[in-house]
Amino acid sequence: MNKILLIVGLLLLIACNNNKQQTPVTKSKKTTWQLSESTKICRQEDWFDESGNIIKSINYGNRANDTLSIINYYYSDDLLIEQLRIKPDGKVMDKTIHLYTLGSLTGEIFVVGTDTLTTKYFSYYDNGSLKRTATVYNMEKNNPVTSVTYLDQYGNVEKIYNQIYEDSTKIVISRYEMQSYTNTYNTSGKLEKSIGTMLFGYYESPDTLSVTTFQYDQFGNLIQQLNSKKTGIGQPDSIVYQYNSTNMLMQKIAYSTAKQKNEVVAIIDTTSYKYDSNKRLINEYSYLKKTGFEYSYK
Repeated sequence: MNKILLIVGLLLLIACNNNKQQTPVTKSKKTTWQLSESTKICRQEDWFDESGNIIKSINYGNRANDTLSIINYYYSDDLLIEQLRIKPDGKVMDKTIHLYTLGSLTGEIFVVGTDTLTTKYFSYYDNGSLKRTATVYNMEKNNPVTSVTYLDQYGNVEKIYNQIYEDSTKIVISRYEMQSYTNTYNTSGKLEKSIGTMLFGYYESPDTLSVTTFQYDQFGNLIQQLNSKKTGIGQPDSIVYQYNSTNMLMQKIAYSTAKQKNEVVAIIDTTSYKYDSNKRLINEYSYLKKTGFEYSYK
């Protein structure tokens, strides 16, 4: 990040110091329950102000009122400038500082104690969509890592670079990795096909990781994902998406071909979704994993 950006960000933080002392007025709350075999095991409460900005998150354990951590969010107008995570006794666990240029997020600094663990940079296309992110792992003195991700103008990943060095001088190269995705779109701008490859080192030939195609209905809803070459073990051969009459996703069904003589195609998981009268998601549940989430709003 250049010096001008750092100065602008620091001035913004200083100018907003008074804002951090004010207690924002809470307007609404969202509670997220983690489910295990349909049993609520722990929850997170998110509080929002009148503008819809999140101002506090409280994470609870599996015992009543067992508070694990609290995250406070601080703003300058509607720009989030800091996230401060604390223990129930008020001790600071970590914080994330957000830096802006002309209203666009351009930097993110993650700090634990007095140590800056990671620094992340953002750049954008002329239309405002995210173009590039770069993350530097500052605390890795041995084999430090820089990770860079490029996205296309539709928001899908095109390339991911991981450069791993021998030491903090970053002169001697230890390892280089690049994931690359060739994305094809239909006339509506919907992703139709994505071919992923992986390259290790600078002079090796890339290996094909995945070949995925996508199908949509007349409303633009994704209805099927086909993985003709799968990235990892356990990834389904295909996923089918089902919607109700108002285009709300109701079920996601994953299929896989059983490795038997008859090559039977079987359902390996079904995830269901439920909504309230305001079309807000209130439940999602995986029947194979027997896990999910339940949401309530006030």
